[in-house]
Parts: sequence; structure tokens; C-alpha cells
Amino acid sequence: MKSSKPVILKDCSPLANKDDLLDEGLQKAFDIWQAQYNKGGKVPLWNMDFAMDNSTIVSRTIMYDTSRGEILMTIIGEECRNFIGLEKSKGLLKDLMPKPNIDDVTTRLNKCAELRKPTYCYKTMSWNHDRDYMKYEVLFLPFVTSEGDECTWFFVPMSFQINEGANML
Repeated sequence: MKSSKPVILKDCSPLANKDDLLDEGLQKAFDIWQAQYNKGGKVPLWNMDFAMDNSTIVSRTIMYDTSRGEILMTIIGEECRNFIGLEKSKGLLKDLMPKPNIDDVTTRLNKCAELRKPTYCYKTMSWNHDRDYMKYEVLFLPFVTSEGDECTWFFVPMSFQINEGANML
């Protein structure tokens, strides 16, 4: 697979409010996460209810689990897998994505876990067959699990565009 480093068009770490998000589904997910955070005063505990509350974006969401020292990636929705063009929908990040995007995703997951707040980026798809004409926004939402207080689960919905603001999904 021919790939280049993604071009970052916008980066918000942490994401303070939903004003920077182009997609309404991502805005809603941010609001739900923020409400859970505000209610408990800490990073929310992961459960599938969060995904069900965001059913309109599940088809374009990836889950990351960093609890075992390596990054396990699970593409929840087929639309996301088909758009990105991956053959497998579950496995280690290092086995599924090309290196330029592995580095970018790893950095973003680490930053999100460190900040314990949502992070956001808007970037090109140049890491995937050099499709730099395609852009997508990615919202990283951190969660803890019942085993501990570390942020090791990440619900990561996306929105894809060919031209800025023209959503494909």
C-alpha cells in the first residue's frame, strides 16, 4: 500500500467544546461524553450503552483498547471499514494500518489518555493509497474500565469528506 504521512488540517488536544466539529453525529457523541464526565466528575466508565446512545455513528467508529500494552483496534461499523479499505476489522493496530497512520493514531491515543479528555483532528487520507484529496475528522473519546482508572478504551467516531464540509458518511 502506497502511503504518506497524513496532513493535519486541525488538531485540538484537548477538545474544549463541539464548535470545531463539522459532523452533527460527532457533536452529539461529544455532548453525551461531556455530560457523563460532568455528572461523575471523572472519565466515564465504558459500557456498550454509550455506543447505543450514538447509533447513528456506530457504523463509522473504531474502538481502541490499550490495556494489554499493544493497541487492539476493532472497527465496529462496516461503513468505516469499507471507506478506509481495510480487509480485517479486528486486530493489532500495527498489523492493520500503514506505518504513517500507526504513528499518528498512537500519538493521539497517548495524548488522549494523558489528558483524560476528548481530542480531535481533521486530516487527509494520504496515509491510505496517497488519497490526500480525501479528508476526515476523528474524535477520540477516552473511557476507563471497571479494572482501573487508566484510560484504556477509546470510542473513535469519524466523518469523511471529499471536499471540506461535504460529508460522505
